[in-house]
Amino acid sequence: MSKNIAKILDTYLFDKDNVEESTTISNEEWIRKYKPIANTNDENHNYYNADGQLVHGWFDYSTEEERNYLKSIPENRLWTEIHSSGSFEGIVAGAVAFDRLEYYITEIPWENNGIEVDYHIECKEEYPDCCQDEEE
Repeated sequence: MSKNIAKILDTYLFDKDNVEESTTISNEEWIRKYKPIANTNDENHNYYNADGQLVHGWFDYSTEEERNYLKSIPENRLWTEIHSSGSFEGIVAGAVAFDRLEYYITEIPWENNGIEVDYHIECKEEYPDCCQDEEE
């Protein structure tokens, strides 16, 4: 499998440890295995399902309060949603600065910084007509 360009740039520019080879999991598997937490600092930064039940929260780096909170969390509990144009859209293990949309915190730490959560896996399985074919 290939390495994610956003993580490679982040590693190179910020002298982080090497990026491990990627392992792709589905969004459902990520939620079940790692248990992302709610954002109790800002109720508007939470995702809810169709029944109105809390799924998990997301965290931004724009306020000092959330920056300080994110800095206090061990990196192996941080995840970053990224959008690398033409490369990858999804969630990756660790705190990444490049192509970052938002951060997530999980109860269970990741064991490999190469984990990628491809939230298009469910789309391809459940709604194949609405997803763009990767080979196009």
